[in-house]
Amino acid sequence: MTALLAVGVMSGTSLDGVSTALVRLTDDPLEARLVAFRQDAYAAAERGQIIDAIARGGSRDLALLHVALGERFAGAVLQLLAAAKVAPREVAFVASHGQTVW
Repeated sequence: MTALLAVGVMSGTSLDGVSTALVRLTDDPLEARLVAFRQDAYAAAERGQIIDAIARGGSRDLALLHVALGERFAGAVLQLLAAAKVAPREVAFVASHGQTVW
């Protein structure tokens, strides 16, 4: 049996915050088990910046938004791992599609 840990990151159109999930994946049996979950709410200022960038729709604004959110997502993942007492080196991969903008 092969087992590994993975993290999924989501921030959707509701703009309520960043959701992170730590899962253990196995191949025999083939399954995914939730190890830990965390929801980090956006501060009002963060939410406003995201809304403004999406509303303007310019490529520069969206590129800067995705850089800032990448840093925010990384922080959320590190908080999730700390709460679960899992070292980052134990995680095989992190999956995130970025911020839903349309």
